[in-house]
Amino acid sequence: LHRVLNTPQLFAIGFGDVGSSIYYALGVTTLYALGATPLALALAGIVFLCTVLTYTELSTAMPESGGSCSFARHAFNDLISFIAGWALLLDYVVTIAISAYSIGPYLGNFLPFLKTTIGNIPFTLLALGALLGLNVIGIKESTRVSFLLAVFGVVTQLTIITIGVIFLMEIAQPEQFIAHVKQLWFHLQVGLPDSAWSPTWENFWKGVGMAMVAYIGIESISQLAGEARHPNRTVPQAMLATTVTLFVLYFGTSIIALTAMSPQELTTGYLENPLAGIAAFMPFGQYLVPWVGFLGATILFVAANAGLIGASRLTFAMSEHFTMPRLFYRLHPRFKTPYV
Repeated sequence: LHRVLNTPQLFAIGFGDVGSSIYYALGVTTLYALGATPLALALAGIVFLCTVLTYTELSTAMPESGGSCSFARHAFNDLISFIAGWALLLDYVVTIAISAYSIGPYLGNFLPFLKTTIGNIPFTLLALGALLGLNVIGIKESTRVSFLLAVFGVVTQLTIITIGVIFLMEIAQPEQFIAHVKQLWFHLQVGLPDSAWSPTWENFWKGVGMAMVAYIGIESISQLAGEARHPNRTVPQAMLATTVTLFVLYFGTSIIALTAMSPQELTTGYLENPLAGIAAFMPFGQYLVPWVGFLGATILFVAANAGLIGASRLTFAMSEHFTMPRLFYRLHPRFKTPYV
């Protein structure tokens, strides 16, 4: 495999894989954690940070494709590596399926037929076919597309958070802003009886478990360590950049969401598309909702691409060490990519 990837391309894959989770994880986390959702995301974030630091160390020490499958082989043996590899492969299959199948509904504002199963399944297969072709042509071309879409996603989410702070939290009016902050702080409490905003301790810990889903995917960067230039530098930079970006976006989004509406409104009307709910409660919401829909589609496209890249590199690495049939250890004769 050719070492052609720099920090921005690695960041794009990591952000696409992890950052897409907020589009479905925020609603489900709020379903259990209610007003304490930012706290649940913070606790899950601490676990995520530990995972990132672990992957940073291991990817630097063993800069090769395979991620934790390779780490397990070095630390233990081929059997443990085989189990880790297949667990990861199933994870990638599910990630690709969820992400690709969710692109259509987000584009439903522009193409209503994509909201139907009959319309969305062929569209999902076409999207996967396009990604497959892009990845066979080359990892550099594939990650370049992902980077452009990731930048669009980050800018859009920061714009939504900024508009929310200005118009919903009323930062220009200090008294109103302080009142909103106090209200959010009060809603973070857990176990208050007879409160529509306060979850029970049991539901709060379920919410933390759901929040963990929002941080799944950092593995995809380590899968590309074998194709990264100067992996001892670029891989840690990409992982830490992804972590910082996600913390800002996740906490900003959850705070603005719970300022815009109650947890009950979020989970009944916008469970599967919380960002559209935020946009609907803002000034100029009728213009923001289609924009957010397009944003969701682009980030999910990047996430499906990240899963496809990760799965192909994982199968390539596993077959190299005979934990999958040798058939998968092939590079395209022209493009030199793992295409089987």
